[in-house]
Amino acid sequence: MDFQLPKAYEEILDRNYETEVSLFQNDKALEILFKINELGTLVNDLYSQNENLLFLLNNGYILKKEGGYYLSEKANKFLEILGIQPKQNIKDSFFTSRLLMKNVLNYFDIIEIPDSELRRNFSFITIAENIFIKVSETKDKLECKLMLNCIPNLNLFLYSINNYLSKDGKVILYYQTVQQRKKYLVETKNFIQRQVTKFFNFFSKVIHKKIIVKSYHYSRAEILGRLVYNGFEILENVDNDHQSVVIAVLKRKISYSEGPKYGPIYKIKRIGKGGKEIYIYKFRTLYPYAEYLNDFIYQTHKLNSDGFITDDFRISALGKIIRRLWLDELPMFINLLKGDIKIVGVRPLSAHYLNLYPIDLRFKRSKFKPGFISPYYFSLPRSIEEIYKSEEEYLSKYEKNPIVTDLQYFLKSLSNILLTNARST
Repeated sequence: MDFQLPKAYEEILDRNYETEVSLFQNDKALEILFKINELGTLVNDLYSQNENLLFLLNNGYILKKEGGYYLSEKANKFLEILGIQPKQNIKDSFFTSRLLMKNVLNYFDIIEIPDSELRRNFSFITIAENIFIKVSETKDKLECKLMLNCIPNLNLFLYSINNYLSKDGKVILYYQTVQQRKKYLVETKNFIQRQVTKFFNFFSKVIHKKIIVKSYHYSRAEILGRLVYNGFEILENVDNDHQSVVIAVLKRKISYSEGPKYGPIYKIKRIGKGGKEIYIYKFRTLYPYAEYLNDFIYQTHKLNSDGFITDDFRISALGKIIRRLWLDELPMFINLLKGDIKIVGVRPLSAHYLNLYPIDLRFKRSKFKPGFISPYYFSLPRSIEEIYKSEEEYLSKYEKNPIVTDLQYFLKSLSNILLTNARST
């Protein structure tokens, strides 16, 4: 930050602005305010449920107009107190919604490019001379005008950008989800054109050598996850009817990797008895690369009353059905056979999520194995605080009488699952 905290804080206190004091003490709200000032606006929906954004909105620091969030006059005065120059002219910002979706090339648009030129530029070996890339002289800002859906090896492309950009360099990239593509075809193509497009999209996956320009299908979670996997941090994701743009900043240099392989069953790292790391088996319900978005999702989404992420876009449509039917937990029987968990016990948590728990509860959890059926199904808590309380009660009872406690919890939980359709997600 460019200002002296003590001096600015004293001035705010002297002026007796209660909301200014509250904002000054709210690091997350300040971070959003500074981001809006830097970018000109925030126009994505990832922050719509963010309590810190709502704080800024309700206290008049930002204004919502045409789907975007902008600084108010009150916010500008606040920034001036802190010694920060407000950026009023949105046109001067490199990253702004005015740049969104302008002259972006999709797979329909590049058919006429000569094959030799297309092949050479599709390799993305030389970023500076690529016809699809716009980059600043200082290598701190890069924009790719080719839709990511057209790029054959996306991880290699992102690695090339990572290798070319300077540290903390910003990148702006465009992509199209399956839902956006369907809407695009319906609204811009007639029936015959849509069928021809679908035909070539299907066979482009089979005839790899005959068709140079293929169209790859990605979810928003996979695009953002691949960026994080390749060393970037997501600043903003903007969705349009037909396509999306993501703005990211380079945070770490990487070595090239083809990326993880995905199958129907996967294993996730969790904390077991004694703080030991264990791997829990589950059926995959998330989109590929979605597991790399844990920090991002915790920062931009609120926990619901059950202690889970609200509107988690990382979960696929099929995954939502699998979770609703409780089928994703079935591979955990492998962990039962291995002795990593027991039938009844607290839910095995990631290190990130576990660190959100009170210290005393974390210590008590570490004394016992986690379980397949958690105390949640016994007491059906309605808030994160009630979840903490239900786990504490179970662990205290289990410590005194383990066999009777697990039997009671198993029978009551089974009844709630079968008769009241209780679900934890």
